[in-house]
Amino acid sequence: MKRHVLALALVALVPLLVIGCGNKLPKGAVAVVYGQPITQAQFDQWVTSIKLQYTAQKTAFPAVGDAAYKKLTAEIVNYLVTSQIVIKKAADMKITATDAEIADRMKQQETQAGGPKKLDALLTKQGMTRDQLNQQFKIQILGQKIQTEVLKNVTVTDKQVQDYYNAPENQKMFLRPVTRDVRHVLVKTKAEALKVRALLVADNTDANWKTVAAKYSIDSGSKTNGGAYPGTQQGRMLPAFDKFTFSTKIGVISPPVHTKDGWHVIEVTAINPAGVAPFAQVKQQIQQTLQAAAQSTALKNWLDQAKKDAKIIYAAGYNPDQLTASPTPASTPTSAPSSSPTSSATPSAK
Repeated sequence: MKRHVLALALVALVPLLVIGCGNKLPKGAVAVVYGQPITQAQFDQWVTSIKLQYTAQKTAFPAVGDAAYKKLTAEIVNYLVTSQIVIKKAADMKITATDAEIADRMKQQETQAGGPKKLDALLTKQGMTRDQLNQQFKIQILGQKIQTEVLKNVTVTDKQVQDYYNAPENQKMFLRPVTRDVRHVLVKTKAEALKVRALLVADNTDANWKTVAAKYSIDSGSKTNGGAYPGTQQGRMLPAFDKFTFSTKIGVISPPVHTKDGWHVIEVTAINPAGVAPFAQVKQQIQQTLQAAAQSTALKNWLDQAKKDAKIIYAAGYNPDQLTASPTPASTPTSAPSSSPTSSATPSAK
């Protein structure tokens, strides 16, 4: 179901690793973070707000004890716990969210809602206030800035990229199928296609293809480059176009070929054999892959330590890890679907 626009994420500071469970909590607390309680009242306020969102969307709110309710409970507790960690770590790192930054988020939200009055009406329906929304914006901004700080020195070296490319187990990732370089001129009628073909048969040079394509072609994607589509894979073009392209020889100018787009005059200019893509062609792709993995690891390590520092304790029935754990074979049939821990840090409206 659709998540509500006000269900704000903490921007990559998830999934959270869950630790601690016990009964050494103040009365009325669902968890303790850095020795500070997260109260039942805070939790209940989120439940009330989300119930109103369900009602507004005419969706049944999950029954207490259901898997969906447990997942929702885990999301709320994760959000409240993460908020406390973000605030504490931001203070330690001297990171702040300015009034101007928060106000800018509010303006963006007003625009998305259709104006200040519509946003206020939406907040009322959800049992929220602007102050509460501002607090969510603050947490979001702090989370983004913490992430930026944690990841600022995470880099991937050229050697790591080259080693990844050279690794035998990765070679299959860089295999490329046979492709063909093709060019065409697309027009609306068969008569126009015959005229274009005659012009190209009379002068089959690159310069003439550029002139004819620029003058006659209605394919805006290729008319300015002589009608060229390099590296075309079989099955990627319209059926009739594809059939001619992969059944002809280099240099043969087609008779008019009809597709739903119009009439084509086609020529294959090169056949590129299958093989491993050259390093230069995939270097950026590998670098992005390795960079994302390195950032994910760095962020996870930071979160692991942050959770240890927070010394979190959960009240019975509020440990997110237990709430979202897969059923054990001893307690459920082996055919029962398993659920994995949620990766959402904010309550979500369905």
